[in-house]
Amino acid sequence: MTWWRRILPPTTLERDLALQAVLSAFGTGSFLTGTAVFFTQVVGLTGAQVGLGLSIAAVLTLLLQIPMGRLADRVGAKPLWVVSSAVEAMLYVAWPLLHGMVAFVAMLCTMTIVETAGRNARNVYRLTIFTRETRVRANAYMRAARNVGYTLGAGASGIALGLGLGAVKAIPLVTAGLLALNAVMIAAVLPPITRHTHTATIGDALEAAPAAWRNTGFVVLALCNGVISSNQVLLNVVVPLWLVERTDAPHTLLAWLFGTNTVLAVLLQVRASRVADSVAGSLKAVRWSGWAFVVSCAARGHSRDRRLGDPGPGLGGACDDHRGRAVAVRLRLGLHQRAVRPPAAG
Repeated sequence: MTWWRRILPPTTLERDLALQAVLSAFGTGSFLTGTAVFFTQVVGLTGAQVGLGLSIAAVLTLLLQIPMGRLADRVGAKPLWVVSSAVEAMLYVAWPLLHGMVAFVAMLCTMTIVETAGRNARNVYRLTIFTRETRVRANAYMRAARNVGYTLGAGASGIALGLGLGAVKAIPLVTAGLLALNAVMIAAVLPPITRHTHTATIGDALEAAPAAWRNTGFVVLALCNGVISSNQVLLNVVVPLWLVERTDAPHTLLAWLFGTNTVLAVLLQVRASRVADSVAGSLKAVRWSGWAFVVSCAARGHSRDRRLGDPGPGLGGACDDHRGRAVAVRLRLGLHQRAVRPPAAG
């Protein structure tokens, strides 16, 4: 069992959070893999309408980041995480009942509010529960665990896509059940946290680092990381819609697409996190990710659909893109926690 112990996180808390990450990603991954088919053939939208709705939700996400972060500070990270997870599970039950653009956008906006609240609460919880020394390692394990969950979700969704549209309509219900279990686990298994309020002194003011938004290098790096993170849009939206609308490829290919990404991330995540043990290492990892993303986009740009003769997103760059993301995008945490003073551990 020695090899198995090397794979598992070393502490009970890390193992519990990794299991929670698997459960959550299993649920969302099941729905995410089949969204192109679900939105176009069940909700009845075109690819352009899906893109417009997701763009509206993305703008709303940007606007909600700071308010939801303050909400997590006010009501507590764990209570907000539990409530948002439970509400998110209930919202998935409504997806099979929706049809048309107006209902689609309304649901996306509602889910965006709930997901942003939950994401901010989860991040505050993780920052608080772990010490600075273990934070990068713990997040790498949780990232790998989430990709295990996404792989399971892709497999389940692939089976549904193979069975036909009737099974696809049931995917949101499966997601709702898994996310309900996730909410129960967060409430019952994960320990509570206490964030101590520190009274600022004159010494603190003299030693404090400038606010992150005043650090030009940090802001530019964050913007560049935002561009790199657009690989998620390519993977989750652009390529699936292209496969569904512009090719005669079987819909089950979507499961293979998501599976390739998640398997690579699982295999590389923890190992790659060792690079980000310093500011220099984190910067090096981000550079690797950037170059991998450029190579991936170039490969996609030269891919063609042989049936239609049109340029398409293609799959040729998928491995380079997601290998680079596994190596670096999440590893910028190692740099961020040095550029911004983390909250005090409870």
